[in-house]
Amino acid sequence: MRLFAVCCVVAAMIWEFHMADTAHTELSTAYARRADVRLYLLTYLGFTAIAGLEIGAFSTGLAIAAWRQRRAAATGLSIAAAGGIFGVAYALSRSAYIIADRTGHAWPLSVENAVSPALAGLSIICVATGLALATIGYHISPKGAGSAV
Repeated sequence: MRLFAVCCVVAAMIWEFHMADTAHTELSTAYARRADVRLYLLTYLGFTAIAGLEIGAFSTGLAIAAWRQRRAAATGLSIAAAGGIFGVAYALSRSAYIIADRTGHAWPLSVENAVSPALAGLSIICVATGLALATIGYHISPKGAGSAV
C-alpha cells in the first residue's frame, strides 16, 4: 500500500512539475503566489509531513519495545523519532507560510528561509544519527548477556 501511495505522489509531482512554468520561476516559496508552484510545494510538503509522522511513530514504537534490553538502540530510535517530528515541523512551517502568503498574512520570507531549512537540517541529522546509533546499539550485547546478537 505504501509503495502505491508513493507512486501516486511521485506521479502527481511529475505532472505538476511538467505543468509548472519552470523556465521563468523556481519551485520555491519565493514564487508561492503562483498557483502551479503552490500546488507542487503543497503536494511535496504533504507527503513530507506524512513521511515524518510515519518515521516518528515507527521509531517511537520500536524505541519503547527495545528499551528494556537494548537501551543504546532505543536511544538511537528515540533520536530518529525526534527527526521525524522535525520533518513534520519543517513541512508545517513551509505549508503555513504558503497558505499565509496566499491569504496575505505571511511573515517575512527571510524568516521562513531561516527557520525551515534549520528544521529540515535537524530532521535529516536526527534521522541519520538516530538510525546509525540504533544499528550500532542493536549489535551491542544486552546488559547481562554473554554475546552480541
